[in-house]
Amino acid sequence: MVTERRIVLGHGDRDADQQLQNLLDPVRELCDRGFSLVRVSGPAAWNVAGYAAPEDFLWYESRVLPGIEGLPVAIMCAYDVAELPPCAVVYGALETHTHTLIDGVISESPIFIPSDRYLTERLIHLPWLEPTGRAL
Repeated sequence: MVTERRIVLGHGDRDADQQLQNLLDPVRELCDRGFSLVRVSGPAAWNVAGYAAPEDFLWYESRVLPGIEGLPVAIMCAYDVAELPPCAVVYGALETHTHTLIDGVISESPIFIPSDRYLTERLIHLPWLEPTGRAL
């Protein structure tokens, strides 16, 4: 929801489609109101939204950038690398985001995968979804 020129998202949603709408609808509303730049920041954690499966979280992460394409929006997802499994950092943070901020340095993600490729090359081939894959 938008309140006093700010997006407030009090909780996540188990449904990844709904969670994406919870983010994108207020962002688009502020853009429609004519703000020259909309800034969004928030924690990125696999258990916050209560996703049933990690691939739901990764699908959500891969759809954020296409959802804001062409809009004056800057989004910063804060990953607590001490709390997330390593695959969440690689698959969720580095591969779905164009840039990283690590130790105060902003740089292009060296392993970013554009959304259309992410869905076909990564998401359907996650190791734990493969017949011989390891569980998380």
